[in-house]
Amino acid sequence: MNEAKVIIADADEDYRLMMSELVDETPGLTMLGGAGSTAEALELLRTGEADLLLMDILLPGCDGIYLLSQLSAMDIRPSVVVNTSFLSPMMASACSKYAVAAILQKPSSADAVVERLLSVHEYRREQLPRAPRENDDMYIRRRATELLQSVGFSAHYKGYTYLREALVLAMEHDQVTRGTLKIIYTDVARRCGATVSSIEKAIRTMNQNHVSMTMETGLMPPAGGFSNLELIAALHQKMIREMRTKQKICR
Repeated sequence: MNEAKVIIADADEDYRLMMSELVDETPGLTMLGGAGSTAEALELLRTGEADLLLMDILLPGCDGIYLLSQLSAMDIRPSVVVNTSFLSPMMASACSKYAVAAILQKPSSADAVVERLLSVHEYRREQLPRAPRENDDMYIRRRATELLQSVGFSAHYKGYTYLREALVLAMEHDQVTRGTLKIIYTDVARRCGATVSSIEKAIRTMNQNHVSMTMETGLMPPAGGFSNLELIAALHQKMIREMRTKQKICR
C-alpha cells in the first residue's frame, strides 16, 4: 500500500499531536500537516497533496460544514473521515451531501480512528477512475436492485424502495454503524418523502417476513433474524464483495 498523506483538522492541539504521532507510526500512513482551524486546513488542502482528511465539525472560524463545501469544489480532494462529538441533522445532511467517507463519534479510540483511515485509503485506491456522478449513482442503484432481487426481496414489499435507498447511501458512507444508520434513515426519508419511523418500520416488517436468506445467498441470519442494522450491514458487505469481484467499484 502506498503511504497516504494525512491532514488532521481539529481544534484540540493535544489531540492533533497525539494522532499525528500515531499516524506517522502506522505503516501506510504519513502526516502531511495539522490544522487548528478551517482556514489552516484549507491552506493545506489547496496543495492538492492530501489523500485523507481527518476532521472535526467544530472548528474555529467557519465550521467544518463550510470546510466540506469548499473541499467539494476542489479538483483534487482527499477522502474525508469525520470524527466529532457533534451530530445534528444539519451535520448529517452535510456529510451526506459532500460524500464523507466515514463518520466516527467522539470519544473514539485512537486505534479505531487509524483503522478507519487505513480502510478508507484502501477503498480509495481500489476504485477505478470515476465516471460522472450521475452514472455512479445509476450504477450503484442498479447493483443494489440486482442484489435485493438475488436474495429474494421483491419490489412488491412496502419497504423495498426504502431498503434499496438505504443500501445506496450505505455505499456512499462506506460503512454501516449505529451512527451512520441514523444519517441514512434521515436521507432516505428526505428522498422518499416519508418519516424516519415509517422507514424503520417498513424495513423491519419486510425483514421479519423474509425467510429465504440462506448460505446460498451469502446472507445467513443469526438466531432470531437480522436487525435492520445487521441486515443493511450484511447487504452492504455483500455488495462491496460482488463489485470488487467485477472490478467496478464506483462511489
